[in-house]
Amino acid sequence: AVWSLVERYGRSLELTAQSIATALAGALLVGACGGLLAARLGTSIDRVRAVLFAAVGLIAALAVLFSNTNVTGFVIAAALYQFCWNFAVGYQLSEVDPGVGSGSAIVLGLTAQSAGIGLGPAAASPLI
Repeated sequence: AVWSLVERYGRSLELTAQSIATALAGALLVGACGGLLAARLGTSIDRVRAVLFAAVGLIAALAVLFSNTNVTGFVIAAALYQFCWNFAVGYQLSEVDPGVGSGSAIVLGLTAQSAGIGLGPAAASPLI
């Protein structure tokens, strides 16, 4: 639910809709680099270490997000969050289906992730 709340947090900082949209779009592009890095590194890095690295990055992104009140901090936090999230996803899914299966577990994992992207905000919205 963090990603769905980032826009609302940006609004609470009184950032313009345009700056929030630009920051989130840029963050998605940076996030793709996280996935590409994971693909490039592959098995040269231990899965557990890769996910721990990403978890530390996610925590750091949230720390930056909540400790800054300007657009620069917002952009850095959003980009770091997406980068680390996408970096970790490949390693998490490869643990589920380590290349010996048909790949169906990865497809199901991505389907579950997509469902979570939709259901997470729906579940979180009553809390806002």
